[in-house]
Amino acid sequence: MLALSSHTTGTIEIVAITTVTGNVHNQKVIRNVKRCVAVQSLDNLRRGLPILDIPVYYGAEEPMIVDVDEAEKHAMFWHGNDGIGGSSSAIDEGVRMACSHHEATSADKLLDPRPTDETPAAVKMAQLVLSSPGEISIVALGPMTNVALACKLFPTFPMSVKEFTFMGGTRFARGNANLTAEFNAYGDPEALQVVLRAFAGKATMVGWDLTCRCGVPFDWTSEQWFGDTADGIAGTNPVGSFLELVSREIMRKSREGPWKDCGLLVPDPLAMAVAILPPKDLGVQKRSYFATVELGGKRTRGMVVIDSDGLFANQRDSGGEGEKSTAAGSAYANLSVVTEMNVDLFMAALMR
Repeated sequence: MLALSSHTTGTIEIVAITTVTGNVHNQKVIRNVKRCVAVQSLDNLRRGLPILDIPVYYGAEEPMIVDVDEAEKHAMFWHGNDGIGGSSSAIDEGVRMACSHHEATSADKLLDPRPTDETPAAVKMAQLVLSSPGEISIVALGPMTNVALACKLFPTFPMSVKEFTFMGGTRFARGNANLTAEFNAYGDPEALQVVLRAFAGKATMVGWDLTCRCGVPFDWTSEQWFGDTADGIAGTNPVGSFLELVSREIMRKSREGPWKDCGLLVPDPLAMAVAILPPKDLGVQKRSYFATVELGGKRTRGMVVIDSDGLFANQRDSGGEGEKSTAAGSAYANLSVVTEMNVDLFMAALMR
């Protein structure tokens, strides 16, 4: 929703949205993407702006590697069976009611769950980037399967991407999917390993550690972010009403959950804000590291392993290869990690 709002105001241009199985299966994800676009389109209509016409492409339904006895990975226990806190029926009803007031569009068209065309997300992503090298940035808010597939299918794809920002991983082995891994990294560790190697020096990680330090106060969220939502999606604030509907259940769980002292955790909006706003507008600080992914650990699979002290650089130096360096952020650093963000500045950005 943050990206769609910025697209509407001309801050950025969204050339495509791609889906991937993550918190819920891909078939549900694409419906939720369409709901986001529909609600922003209704807000546009209310302000006399055109309906959004952003292509959506269907991505990978499962990780790159699935072991024979491995259970399906999802986060429905936290995000609900529909991935949006059980609010899908209420949102669809609100969109249909709002559309009944406008002749410009229909709810069936806005909520059509089919992709724009049958081109796989990984292929379309690469085609768009390769047709405009150095101009298109990617923001990944789920497991990295689509991006990794694009890297393997199109070797020049990574070097043609302008910037790559992802929500995933964690700096201090403080996990939420297992003891040491964040969910998106755990969802497809092999894909993240491919991406870190392919986007060396061009990738920015917004991790779970930052998320836990940049929660939004519950009371502020209810009073300010949601705003006047009395009339629902069909009323004067469709975006706020949508956010309240999808956040109601997760707000309840968050107040009682393991991160209750952190406020409402909003990892994906943090990553999107880092991608589309100047660092000074958010008080962002970054540090570069060499990083890799644990692929085989019994309790550490999906853990992002960071060379905090430049040990990998020292080892490479001792072999006589490359530039001499002993510090983290050396010539071998492949990942930029967001280490700090000003929560007050982030909240102000959300309101804008």
